[in-house]
Amino acid sequence: MYKRVSRYSFEKTFSQKPPNQTAHGDLIVHEIKLTDFGKICHEILFSKDGVFLIECEDIMCIEKMIT
Repeated sequence: MYKRVSRYSFEKTFSQKPPNQTAHGDLIVHEIKLTDFGKICHEILFSKDGVFLIECEDIMCIEKMIT
């Protein structure tokens, strides 16, 4: 859960063909880091060059293994 979101974006390049299938691909990695301004940046990278960024003041992140 994100609190006090100040910015978010989703960027996708169409480097793989055909571009009309599976827009972003599979989740590859995500990382949580601090910005130069003390905010939290959650960056999510996908296998087909998609990048989802969320900048906020607080975050609660829970990871679960899907079985």
